[in-house]
Amino acid sequence: MLVEKEKALRPGREGVVLAAIVLAVLLCELFLFNYKHWESLVYAPVEDAVCSLYGLEAVGDRYEIAEEEAVVEFSGIHRPVAYLSLALEEGQQAEVAVGAVDEANASYLWTPVRVVRGDLAASQYLRLHFGRDVQKLRVVIRGLRGDSISREAVALNPAAPLCFSWPRFLLLAGGICCLYLLRSASPLYRVGTDLTRRGQWLLTAACIALQLLFFHGMLGWNTDALAWPAYMEHHQQYYRLTEALTQGRVDIGEAPALEVVENPYDPWARAAAGLGAGDFKWDHAYYEGSYYVYFGVVPVVFFYLPFYMLTGRHLPHADCIFLLGALLMAGIAYLLWQMVRRWFPGTPYILYLLLCVTMGAASGLGYAVYKPDLYLVPILAGTALGVWGLAFWISAEREPDIREQNNGPASGEYTAWRLGAGSLCLALVAGCRPQMLLILAAGPVLFGRAVFRERKLFSGKSKVQTLALCLPFGAVAAGLMWYNALRFGSPLDFGASYNLTTNDMTHRGWVWGRCGLGLFSYLLQPPRIGSLFPFLQDFPVETAYMGLTVSERMVGGVLWLFPVLCFGFYGLFRKEWYRDSRCHGLVWISQLAMAAVAVADAQMAGLLTRYFGDFVWLGMVGSLLAILACHGWRAENGGDCRPLRRLVVTACAVTLLFTFLRIFAHSEDSIRSANPALYYRVQSLIAFWM
Repeated sequence: MLVEKEKALRPGREGVVLAAIVLAVLLCELFLFNYKHWESLVYAPVEDAVCSLYGLEAVGDRYEIAEEEAVVEFSGIHRPVAYLSLALEEGQQAEVAVGAVDEANASYLWTPVRVVRGDLAASQYLRLHFGRDVQKLRVVIRGLRGDSISREAVALNPAAPLCFSWPRFLLLAGGICCLYLLRSASPLYRVGTDLTRRGQWLLTAACIALQLLFFHGMLGWNTDALAWPAYMEHHQQYYRLTEALTQGRVDIGEAPALEVVENPYDPWARAAAGLGAGDFKWDHAYYEGSYYVYFGVVPVVFFYLPFYMLTGRHLPHADCIFLLGALLMAGIAYLLWQMVRRWFPGTPYILYLLLCVTMGAASGLGYAVYKPDLYLVPILAGTALGVWGLAFWISAEREPDIREQNNGPASGEYTAWRLGAGSLCLALVAGCRPQMLLILAAGPVLFGRAVFRERKLFSGKSKVQTLALCLPFGAVAAGLMWYNALRFGSPLDFGASYNLTTNDMTHRGWVWGRCGLGLFSYLLQPPRIGSLFPFLQDFPVETAYMGLTVSERMVGGVLWLFPVLCFGFYGLFRKEWYRDSRCHGLVWISQLAMAAVAVADAQMAGLLTRYFGDFVWLGMVGSLLAILACHGWRAENGGDCRPLRRLVVTACAVTLLFTFLRIFAHSEDSIRSANPALYYRVQSLIAFWM
């Protein structure tokens, strides 16, 4: 076995290398990332050029800008102009284009437009690439109409300041150090995973806390999304449902205006009846004269309602998302530990941590940073419950030595409370995102042998365990069916088809022609990569499907964005990796469930990037199982694990990178429009050459 007892990890040598990495990053920060400062010192400032103004006028020591487009033109330069500065003030933002006449261009050669911000010094110094004999230079400034700038704001060949960025230095140094420690030959791979040891348990908790600390800070990035519940009624639905439940009701109001519309679900019929945006509740479920909330009720029962009853205030969606993110990260750590404990005891601890972080970021936390709104709450709740439920089910089987101490398998094969906790979590998924219930197919895989061959469940000697496994499903199903019947007259109707939205969902139906587009868009669509930050670009869905396609701009399929998922599909056909056939079965179930949920989402609602959260975690379960199985199989058979480690680390790094870039890639409800100060600051830190 590759994983040995922990031995000395040569801290001296490792420390020297890590110190060298930090020093190299420091030098990069000082010289490479601040190359503008050092290069600008080479060029002499241009102070004798003739300056002409158009759309702005000099008033004292200021330029008053009267037009939407202000132009400052310099002539009589006759020397290189490598740098242009536009020194704006706090709160000012402008778009700048520069044109020049030089020895190669008798008419103006124009640069692309750049955004300059007063609170970002790095954006105010533009590197120009014209000829060595610039005769005229024209600076066009847009977006400052009615404002003013200093007369010294526009300068040619100024000395750019040295902008040392501590965040960039610390994150880059930390990232490269992590990659070094994760290298395939790292001695850290000798340390096996054992969370029963206090040190590993504390380190795991610290890693989760660090990730949640970043997550909490980043949840405030999209300030527009945080403000939506204050003025958008459809983002208040959980608040209205909370109030209704305290009053003993399940509806959130009557809808008399819609009763006169023959088909209120048809947006054209509503418009023809003269109903505008304020005349009905957008994106609510409407049924027989009343409005309802079609989103899952479980988050309201467990989060919004208790918070409201204790404080008298409504729980902000971002706070609920943070709590769910914490539950998800803890659940992922517990799930992976149960996999390792049960099936892969030789797993390196550093690999365990890497997979925990990667699954958490890809399974919903990354998208939550982009848009922490109401629509994500039930998705994240369903994901967290699914992860915990599966973890409890896997942990329910006792260790062999414990079974021996109990004199055989009579009632000790499975721990009743763990079976019950797992069933309760998985049953509650139906009250969040019913399509996620496909994970229940893991039940026959995990317990089929115990039921049909070994008779350790559903037998006379295992009544307690059997009841613990089944009763939570019955109780939750009874509650949800009663809730559905109260609202829509049918215990099996969750009400999503009664949504008042852009299309009549009551007649949407299941059309096989949408399946291929759903699989391609959600799983297989290559991303669109560009040379400009954030490099990952969103794009409209293109299809030849001759029917209604509900979609938003996509960023690519998950197999490209999260390449870790590819291990699961490869692991489907490597049965020899798995000592326990149940692991192989779980890989099949998770991959098939991911594809099935993707198709179901495309059929029921359309192509929306938030629905990645419905199925990415399912694929991650199978993919991480395949990685752990392959590593264990190679180690046990004397194989070389280093190529696999390189692949896994690369796939995880790309997954984390795309997860981060995807936050900025969306042009709909974008970070760029909601929080331009943050967007351009991140852009300047990454694309330092701009």
